[in-house]
Amino acid sequence: MKTVKKIILLISTISLIGCANSSSKSSITTSSSSVDNSSTSIGVSDSQDDTSISSSSEEKNIIYFNDPNQNAIETTVSDLINRKSVDGLLYRLSGVMQFVQETTYGSFEFSDETGSILVYGLSKNSSCITFNGSTYSYRNAKNFSSTGLAGGDEVIIECVYDIYTYESSGYSFVEIMGYPVQAIDNGYDDIISKAYQENDLYQGNYYDGIGNVVGKQLGLQLHNLMMSTHKTYTSYSSLKNHFKSSDTHGHSTPYCFYSNRSISSLNREHIWPKSLSNDVFDEFYAGADIHHLRATESNINSIRGNARFAPMFYHESLNIITYNGGTNNYYGARSAYACFEPADEIKGDVARIIAYVYVHYTTTFGGTTKQGVTGELFLSDVLGVPETEVNDLLCLWNSIDPVDQYEMERNEYAFSVQGNRNPFIDKPSYIDYLFGNL
Repeated sequence: MKTVKKIILLISTISLIGCANSSSKSSITTSSSSVDNSSTSIGVSDSQDDTSISSSSEEKNIIYFNDPNQNAIETTVSDLINRKSVDGLLYRLSGVMQFVQETTYGSFEFSDETGSILVYGLSKNSSCITFNGSTYSYRNAKNFSSTGLAGGDEVIIECVYDIYTYESSGYSFVEIMGYPVQAIDNGYDDIISKAYQENDLYQGNYYDGIGNVVGKQLGLQLHNLMMSTHKTYTSYSSLKNHFKSSDTHGHSTPYCFYSNRSISSLNREHIWPKSLSNDVFDEFYAGADIHHLRATESNINSIRGNARFAPMFYHESLNIITYNGGTNNYYGARSAYACFEPADEIKGDVARIIAYVYVHYTTTFGGTTKQGVTGELFLSDVLGVPETEVNDLLCLWNSIDPVDQYEMERNEYAFSVQGNRNPFIDKPSYIDYLFGNL
């Protein structure tokens, strides 16, 4: 993956107060005398690659939304995360948006140099926050989409915060709600598709019946092929035993998919989380498919949780899981609206697994369907990028991390047990012909 130069422009309270703002969205240009030229790899548009940024007279497009509130307290993400109780105060944060997971309420992760926090509600106008007695309270106007804000934008937010608790587990995390004061639109949310370049490693005849077709016709034929050849549906309970053969990476014990390290407490990881499957699967069929589930360390499985896969911005402040002998997995706030960026070494694996689950088990293409086995799946449920970008992300990640011998061997093992193959491992260019522009 190419390196991307990002600018993190943190604007002081003094400069904010000195600005003449308007409540409507407007744009001006300004000069920046000090910028952060630190590099981060995010896997987005080629147009953002290898950009040289001048340390002086750099013009940036600033978008003004609301007048800054004189009572807002300048703070950091880590300061809010470490607070123990809700106080009803108004805070001001400067940082970078991750990809937006919900566009009506405006839900996404927000990162500064100290960490990452969940924004669960960002309304366009400051009227969403009211002052009653001695405390501020938030009421969502459900108009986030009209802000035009997107992943990678640098934003100043004024907000109140809350502590949300999952009732079933007792797990709590901090979330903030508020409105934007101003932003810099970096345009980093445009993901550029790339075609797979390597030669296919598979030389068998499994795909002899697939015609010279693309798009939905290719999806239909691959779907019917996988459905007709999938003779044995493994049980969820059997997977740990299968992992002793399928997920060892040539070692004597299973290795973790995300860390590439020996596992001491084995978990079965749904690459496409059950909770994001539109109730198509749980721990059966797609939810117990060897091609789909991977071996992970239990605590790492818990960290990934049901976070959507997406490129993340401003890596310097994010939490990491190091891939042994390679790069890092990145994650921030642990919540239903979080993002998780897999390490470069497994981005292609993730793309090919997601493509497999989608094509095999969705009813989108028609063809062969079975009650309780297939259903309506949505790629945008598991990939945390705008719906218009999901196909490009699959193609990009498939391209930058080519199929290796280990993937081929694992595919062969699953084939020997189930009777079907993952076509996107055998013929990765199928992803381009199905989801790309070929």
